[in-house]
Amino acid sequence: MWQGANGRGGALPWLFALAVAAGPPAPAGDAPVSLRDWYRGPVRYLMTRTETRLFKRLQTDAERLQFIRRFWERRDPDPRTPQNEARIAFWQRVVEANRRFGDTPLPGWKTDRGKIFILLGPPDQIERRDDFDTGIKTIPERGLMRWHYRGLRRSMSPETIIAFVKDVGDWRLTDDPKLSSIYLDMNAERPVGLPPTLANLVDSIPWEHGTLGTALDLARLQEVPTERELLRAVVRTEEYLGTLDVAARWHLVASAPHPLLALTLAVRRDALDPPWDGSALSLAQRFAATAELRPADPAAERHGVIEFPEESFVAEPAPQPGDPYLRVQALRPVPPGRWRLSAVLADRRAGDAGAATAEIAVPGAAEGAPLVTGPVLARAILPAGPERPGTDLPFRFHDHLVIPRLGTEVPADEPFGLFLEVLPPPGRDGPVALEWQIFRWDGDTPEPLAPPSRVEDGRGPRAWRFEPGQIPAGRYRAMFTAMVPGAPPVSRTIDFTVTARR
Repeated sequence: MWQGANGRGGALPWLFALAVAAGPPAPAGDAPVSLRDWYRGPVRYLMTRTETRLFKRLQTDAERLQFIRRFWERRDPDPRTPQNEARIAFWQRVVEANRRFGDTPLPGWKTDRGKIFILLGPPDQIERRDDFDTGIKTIPERGLMRWHYRGLRRSMSPETIIAFVKDVGDWRLTDDPKLSSIYLDMNAERPVGLPPTLANLVDSIPWEHGTLGTALDLARLQEVPTERELLRAVVRTEEYLGTLDVAARWHLVASAPHPLLALTLAVRRDALDPPWDGSALSLAQRFAATAELRPADPAAERHGVIEFPEESFVAEPAPQPGDPYLRVQALRPVPPGRWRLSAVLADRRAGDAGAATAEIAVPGAAEGAPLVTGPVLARAILPAGPERPGTDLPFRFHDHLVIPRLGTEVPADEPFGLFLEVLPPPGRDGPVALEWQIFRWDGDTPEPLAPPSRVEDGRGPRAWRFEPGQIPAGRYRAMFTAMVPGAPPVSRTIDFTVTARR
């Protein structure tokens, strides 16, 4: 007994088997009767292009008969048996196709349904909905039929779906992958099963040399990916742009043995649709983010890829009225070196997302040198209360919340701040001298606004707050230097521009 491509097969009545073994049946419903036209019959579904080309070149019926014999010999699953099971089963399916699909002007084997039936056999399941709107503009009729096959050989999926659409009174194969997707719900008339908050992104998220949508349509995914998998797929490609304009900002947080990188991602409030309702809780529920740092030089290469998983990002705890941006932030230890940042921020509510890329340089620390956090150009520096003190929490430094600005420009009518923290060298305890000075650029040269300030023990967090109009418009540089005896000083600078009043 021959097993078809889907493992199906069946014993034929011996009389039918004997007749088929001798040759193809003559009246196969508009089947050709001349050997010259043999390739135009149902066997065309089995013939390769090379075989068709060779057959057309044959000049005599003797040559054609020899070709036909060898054609079926190559497809004989068991040459030890007297009959060719493949040929018998094939013509059995031709006859059955004519019987099943005789509701059209064409013979059943010539219909699209007949072709699939002959090649794959009867489906395991049939879905049909005569009023289904396929959305195909060139076909005005409604109607969708789907044949489900399970366990097809050479299939990359445990289930294969063949879709037919109603067209001019017949069911025709469609090349629209969405209609043959295993995730199409014929009752809902739309793909289902994806995380609903990110369903809008399926046609733009890169996935396995295509997009997530095509991967689902072609059943390359055995199950629906999670939100985490979706975000990781985006962050690992440089092809994705998305629909949201995502800004990225970072600063270093003093820590040993490696500094923490505080990565802030943000989108403009006016880009969210529907708008944000104003509560911090809804902001945390609305945004999802992830990021990766890939090595960009030999120093970073030793450490491999550094991930910022979704759960490491925290939404801004106290968004300020009038602030055009909404933020999330995560902290991860990052060794010295140059790194390529790839990050994505998704709006769960709207199903939109955007990506950000950048290069980040993390400087190395000299042995015995003090540790410095920042400086951070802050939009706001707020009291955080005594709960959960520490510097390893997003947005939080001990008892303060530090909300970073997303750029280096500060409108003159807005307050801003500078934040810095100094710690003694690892393994040591003692005072750390801190010196700072602010310069204003005059052309290409920075000129000091005042003599440098200095404290002999600058350990701990330190903030400078500036009220609107306190600093006139212009380009500025703030320089901070931390010093301990017996070690080189550690200097940090930050540039910013105060723009004219709006």
